[in-house]
Amino acid sequence: MTLVTNHPLLDPFNTDDQYISIYLGQEHATLRDSIAFDRIIKTAESTGRPSYDMSTKTHGIRFHFRQSQGITALGAFRIGVEYEGESHYTSTIVLMHNATITPEQTTLTAHLGETVTILFNTDMMTDTLKWRFNGDLIYGSKGKQSLTLENIQMDKAGLYKCFIQSHRWDADQQAIQLLHIIKCPAYRWGADCEQDCPECLNGGRCDADSGECVCPPGFSGTTCDQVLGSNRFGQNGSFSCDTSGDDHSLACRGKLFCLPDPFGCTCAAGFMGIDCTRECARGRYGANCLQECHCGPTNICKKDTGECMDGTTCADDWTGVNCQVRGSPSLDTGDDEVITDIATTSLYAPIADTTLAPIPVTTIDTIPASTTETTQPVPSFEISSFQYSRVNHGNPTTFICVVKASPSPPALESISVTYTVNGQLTIIPRLNSTANETTRTSWYQATVRLDEMPKNFTCLFRGPDEMILASQDLAVYVFEPPNFNEANILVRESTSQSITIRWSAWNGNYDYGDGPVIGYHVYYNTNGQSDLVRASQNIISNTTYHITGLVHDRQYDIRVTALREGEGGEGSYSSPITKRTSCIAPSTAPVLSLRGQTQSSISLSWEVIYDYFIYSYN
Repeated sequence: MTLVTNHPLLDPFNTDDQYISIYLGQEHATLRDSIAFDRIIKTAESTGRPSYDMSTKTHGIRFHFRQSQGITALGAFRIGVEYEGESHYTSTIVLMHNATITPEQTTLTAHLGETVTILFNTDMMTDTLKWRFNGDLIYGSKGKQSLTLENIQMDKAGLYKCFIQSHRWDADQQAIQLLHIIKCPAYRWGADCEQDCPECLNGGRCDADSGECVCPPGFSGTTCDQVLGSNRFGQNGSFSCDTSGDDHSLACRGKLFCLPDPFGCTCAAGFMGIDCTRECARGRYGANCLQECHCGPTNICKKDTGECMDGTTCADDWTGVNCQVRGSPSLDTGDDEVITDIATTSLYAPIADTTLAPIPVTTIDTIPASTTETTQPVPSFEISSFQYSRVNHGNPTTFICVVKASPSPPALESISVTYTVNGQLTIIPRLNSTANETTRTSWYQATVRLDEMPKNFTCLFRGPDEMILASQDLAVYVFEPPNFNEANILVRESTSQSITIRWSAWNGNYDYGDGPVIGYHVYYNTNGQSDLVRASQNIISNTTYHITGLVHDRQYDIRVTALREGEGGEGSYSSPITKRTSCIAPSTAPVLSLRGQTQSSISLSWEVIYDYFIYSYN
């Protein structure tokens, strides 16, 4: 059983597709009639379940939270089924999108006897923090951002909550995390933990009851050695987030996958973060990006599967389909001679999955009858790579399509990149193309926009008769500019010609868009007018700015924007704050008498006269 939580960060006013889906294997599909859905203790103001619409699927059931339920859909939930007389549970977490306190991860899994640190992040004053465990106050926890539990035992498994004192139920001022504990020490299983676990690859965990490897999303097999891709999940990889047929589609981005307790929850292969939207950094791959690549000198691998890219091979002392098996394969001949790298050695040979790997297409021309049998080269080809560079909204991105062919590289005109909108096919302009003995690499460019994402692009390889011989799809995402949920602009000082303001730093945990933020811009305009003036041409690196050159006794609207790197990286204006500059007034009231004075004898400027009347009026 796998739970899929769409939008693990709750935004009750802007999200209408918040749901938890239960996926069951084909052999267990009938168990959907016995599914029980409930909340784990009181994790919101309500002790019961939030209202939802339930729909029955072939694979299981979907619980769709109603938007009107607001923050009651926040918290920790558990799905249970009865199977062979035993209850089996899978748990998931839904957090608030703008919370001021956030966990490092939604669930944490540890083995019996290990030391565990539970950490929550916050910008608030830590002396206001308090902790609870399964609803009970943890004494001595006040003011702490983390708890360290040594030699952990089974009674410490459960729900940990960190919250701001006197704001226990405020949705945006609390964070929760589930701690799962495996009943055996690491690498052991059995009734008395007497058995040795197999080596589970790619983030798999050994089940303490059966000794089998439980595989994270994107992997399958008895030791989780079969690589599937970011769009596949389930113990046998039988489910996908979309119907594109592309195992590397990014459709699982933003979803949380929870396997039967005590495995816990992870993002899809290739993603990380509590909202599962951040892609793995270079050198990392897999669910939650916890796995390390072991590829050649550049250590570049696919972010979902860990397979080497750009023609690189496994680093020294690593082998396997994605270089996660230690040591080079060898065969002992029995006479001190070792034959290395034998492809037929079943112990090390990777398991082939013809539904996942690119399949070379082979055609054989008819050979005229001849008395002399001649061996002809067998043409073959494949799209070995199709990638893009992620850019800011409204900017051009570059696509790279690599096609391998034998016995010679494909012709330039046989490769194209396209996309379709409302049935209209668009061909992307080609920037450049290069070829070597067997490979042609082509570059294309297209402008991508946030309101059109994800947009599926396709690299096509056509034969001489224009028949499509191979294609590969690619879902494209753009960086969303960083926008404030609330900038909290405050006026620190105001004079007749200047205003000094301070604002909250953009925070990815409760503000919108993508970071990292490299700085800010400050804008102002006279109240009631529409023309905005940028206060500084340079990027402001801190959260305080002194606006100068203003006019006295005038009301100004002031806004702030956050910026990420690159063209188009500036977010929307924050909500404005309105402030009036002070008046110009002399230290003592002037004594003016204009009677009897000729025009030529009046030496006061109109500004001084204006200030006199303003001073007298005040």
